[in-house]
Amino acid sequence: MDITSIFAGIGALRNAVELVKTGKELLPKPQQEAVTRSLEEAERQARLAEAELAKGLGYQLCRCTFPPQIMLAVDTPFGREDRCPACRSMTEFNKPLSAMPDRQRTWMSR
Repeated sequence: MDITSIFAGIGALRNAVELVKTGKELLPKPQQEAVTRSLEEAERQARLAEAELAKGLGYQLCRCTFPPQIMLAVDTPFGREDRCPACRSMTEFNKPLSAMPDRQRTWMSR
């Protein structure tokens, strides 16, 4: 099994969870609550599997949330860096934009 297939499987799982979320409103209230808890756990497990796979492929992870966020590559005036989509910290600085010097924070907040 190749990596593309694994990512596709994780994406399909996420899509299935979203479909079940839309249909849960048709259930009686007590069953809705049980389905909601199960869906939240399924989403968490899917995010964890995605993060583990990314880590195995060499991607940087940010620990601002659990499961960890997969850092995305961005071009900066200082070179190519990885940035967390949630807290916006970067690998080189490993701190939020608010903690960076003004010249860097100004460019990155655009």
